[in-house]
Amino acid sequence: MDMDSMFNSSYIIHGTEDNKAEVDPNELLDAINKGLEIDLDNVIINGNLNINFGKDITNSIKIQNGEIQGDISIQSCVFESPVNFNGTIFSGDVRIFTIQFNSDVDFSGAIFNGDTNIEFVRFNGFVSFNSTEFNGDLSLKSAEFNDEASFSSAKFEGDTIFEYVNFQKNVDFNSCTFDGDTNYKVVNFGIETSFTGSIFNGDVIYESIVFGNNVDFNSIMINGDTTFKLANFNNEANFNAGVFNGDTVFESINFNSIVNFNAVNFNSDVVVKFVNFNSEANFNAIISDGDAIFESDCFNNDANFSAVVFNGDSSFKFTKFNGIANFSAVEFNGDANFGSAHFSQEAIFSSTNFNGEFDFRFAEFEKDIIGIDANFANDTDSEL
Repeated sequence: MDMDSMFNSSYIIHGTEDNKAEVDPNELLDAINKGLEIDLDNVIINGNLNINFGKDITNSIKIQNGEIQGDISIQSCVFESPVNFNGTIFSGDVRIFTIQFNSDVDFSGAIFNGDTNIEFVRFNGFVSFNSTEFNGDLSLKSAEFNDEASFSSAKFEGDTIFEYVNFQKNVDFNSCTFDGDTNYKVVNFGIETSFTGSIFNGDVIYESIVFGNNVDFNSIMINGDTTFKLANFNNEANFNAGVFNGDTVFESINFNSIVNFNAVNFNSDVVVKFVNFNSEANFNAIISDGDAIFESDCFNNDANFSAVVFNGDSSFKFTKFNGIANFSAVEFNGDANFGSAHFSQEAIFSSTNFNGEFDFRFAEFEKDIIGIDANFANDTDSEL
């Protein structure tokens, strides 16, 4: 074991991976309070750690590849220098409360075995939770991220809550695994946001959300139920090649730029209701195995549903299509209901198969209906 001593300006203890050095928590707190630079590597801190000095901490803190064998509380401080817990194991609960970080914060590769609560925290530097494991519940509330943040490849074993959170710049949730329920509520995503390739094994709720710029949910898999409600997508939104295995609801949503759901699999019911599509909407080649309800929606630009397979019943009742509505080469294997729908531009049903009952009663068509080669099952009891 390589163990250095305490110097006038630094507190340095280095163990090895096979022989970790032991650190007394009270001695460590004293070193932090005295303003010493903290440099700990491969150490074990035996006991609880309570960093609560009520003042600015100007010294950097690096505790990496270590283990804190107790609860840790960090509160009522301002950190002016980098804080690094890279690769550290937190054996107990973690509470970070009323804190301001003015430099970078690194929890990449850390393991949180207890519950983690982060509240009333401001991050002014880059924040990394890359490949971090949260084995208990995570609650992140009333937090502000003023620089980029990355949770790439993080694992969330318990329930996850992001509530009243403001991401001012890019945030990366790519390739994450969420095993518990996940709830994003009153969250602002300011710039680029990505959940590409992430897996959600519990229920997922995005409620009262603003996506200020591009957002990617490409190739996600959600095995529980999904709810997007009261959300604004102000730039391009991509859900391409996603898999939704539970019931899915999009309700009271504004898509203010192009939205892509191409090649998505909805393996249970999907409800899209009171949604405004203010730019092009693409649902090409989706497969819907449950019922698909697109009611009281407004497509203010082109709506593309070409080559879709609806294996359950589908409904577009009271929906307005103000651009071209393209349903070419669609397979309606259940009943299809377009009652009281309004088509302001061309409605395309070329090479479309209606294999169940279909209902266009009270639908309004201002332009041409293109679909003389649409196929209707002979035994359907349908209304035009």
